[in-house]
Amino acid sequence: MGIIQRQGIKQTVVNYAAAGIGALSILFVYPLEEARYGLFLFLYSTANFFMPFASLGLGAVAIRYFPAFREPETGHRGFLSFLLGAVLIFFSVFALLLVLGREALLRLLGQLQFPNAGLIDTYLPVILLFTFLLLLYTLLGNYISNFHRIVVPGIFKNLWPKIALPILILLSWAGFLGLQEYIAGILIMEGLIVIGMLWYLWQLGELRLKARSPVWRSGQLREMTHYGLYGMLGQVGSIFAFQLDHIMISTLTNLSNTGIYGIGQFIGNAIEMPTRSIYAIASPIIAKAWTEGNTREIEHIYKRSSINLLIFGLFVFGAIVLNLDDLFRLTAKYETLKAASWVVVLIGSGKLVDMAFSVNGQIIAFSSHYRFNLYAVLGLGVVNVLLNYFFIPRMGIQGAALASFIAITSFNLLRGGYLWLRLGLHPFSGHTALLIALAALAGGLVYLLPASGIPLLNIVLRSGLFALLFFPPVLYLQVSPEVNKLLLQWWKKIRRR
Repeated sequence: MGIIQRQGIKQTVVNYAAAGIGALSILFVYPLEEARYGLFLFLYSTANFFMPFASLGLGAVAIRYFPAFREPETGHRGFLSFLLGAVLIFFSVFALLLVLGREALLRLLGQLQFPNAGLIDTYLPVILLFTFLLLLYTLLGNYISNFHRIVVPGIFKNLWPKIALPILILLSWAGFLGLQEYIAGILIMEGLIVIGMLWYLWQLGELRLKARSPVWRSGQLREMTHYGLYGMLGQVGSIFAFQLDHIMISTLTNLSNTGIYGIGQFIGNAIEMPTRSIYAIASPIIAKAWTEGNTREIEHIYKRSSINLLIFGLFVFGAIVLNLDDLFRLTAKYETLKAASWVVVLIGSGKLVDMAFSVNGQIIAFSSHYRFNLYAVLGLGVVNVLLNYFFIPRMGIQGAALASFIAITSFNLLRGGYLWLRLGLHPFSGHTALLIALAALAGGLVYLLPASGIPLLNIVLRSGLFALLFFPPVLYLQVSPEVNKLLLQWWKKIRRR
């Protein structure tokens, strides 16, 4: 795995540090101000929904076409300045069209019986500014990944908000921040991420805005536009398929429900922490392998990523589910938060499916079959919107979680099946079934452990016993050579110290 493993491990440490801080916030801070936390989720999700329309797929172009322009002596032919200029133009056009069409959008949502649709009108200027900041730091993060550097950008994108947002929530709860000051704090928090990304590019010596042979003279603009538009439609479908829940809960119910759902979703999403680093560092390597026609390298990454992600995913999922009730009992709002239990289970199960299929989306996205992602994700996006529209009024936040699980599972089965039938690639082996069986057996034995009546003690005992029952067989049976090697290296370092 080489650089994927090294950068992936470092980024995973950052992600789990962010998750640790986030977990404390989820349990002890965000429940203090559910509506304020729900407002942040609504603003972020709506900005994320608008982002593909405002960027026209530039994020994918930043990775896919960088190898073609990688010339340090010419400043990579001004590829960065080309991307930044394009995103400024695309966003300006999008913002103008959205402002002109806001009345028509609100009438449509009213006809579809979204009782809280006025949120979009109330916060539209904030959402647009949020969208622009999100566009910038996402684009810069993708560009930085071309140099196989994901750890520092991960600190800016994942760790910093986990520190800043709880502070804003606490200040709001204590009465030091009104609503407007809270919103301004959110925008400052996002703006600092952009500044951090630009600073890191400068530190790498890659903040190159001038070029002797500009990209727009390369003759590839038409091809890049075509690819970007397909990427944009794929992103739109992906958002419809997997990320529309916060917006629909907010507009179909209220911001407090969005906050409670977000708390459960955060706990479920903790399972996927290693995937972010693996996907970020694997994407440019998969793109390069396709350029060279090296399908064996792609298959190797596909299989090893799947088994490695499952090892950590199954352990974290098991530890969370076994301790979920005790986790909520540690808070002052147990009765409120226990409504999110099924949200955690359903979201976490969907993430496990996603980890099992590992980098199937990246393999398709950077291949000549990238159009399939578009068709699959658009179809599933429509299905997910309908499922949310049907389930949320009837089942509340559990309905949104069920819709998300169905969408994630269906999408991965569709993409995985396509890769298997068309290219003969799949991520599974006998070790996959063995790993699932070991996790199920260990979890079943721990479940039989009688409760002590002390939530924190229960969590420590169950988590420790689950680790002791799960990891030794995984290591002994050598389910993953990479994990065995990694743990052996760590053990040697501990012994030397």
